[in-house]
Amino acid sequence: MILKTDCIHFPGDRPCRFNKETGQVCTDCPYYISPSKRILIIKLDAVGDVLRSTSILPALHRKYPGSEITWVTRQSAVDLFRNNPLVQHVTAFERPETLLKVMNEEYDILIHPDSNPSS
Repeated sequence: MILKTDCIHFPGDRPCRFNKETGQVCTDCPYYISPSKRILIIKLDAVGDVLRSTSILPALHRKYPGSEITWVTRQSAVDLFRNNPLVQHVTAFERPETLLKVMNEEYDILIHPDSNPSS
């Protein structure tokens, strides 16, 4: 089986939800979408600030249809993104592998609305 690791549904560390739910494989998957843009958003402030910042997501998807969004936030805000179809990858800033992952990926757009020096 050939994995299409550029698909916006591929989480990177496990099969996508379509593989889990229906047994779909990458080679003939009708859900395959190669991202038009890869967008990284870093927002580490309080949970309420992170929630308010998610209001930019619909506009980003209208401007960049088929984009793949990765959001870096604090562990306390990660659950805000559970079942959010507008964000493909969410990672906690406190996790040791987060910095390595972000530094080894290529993004077309970086959005960083924090003034916090740690972010």
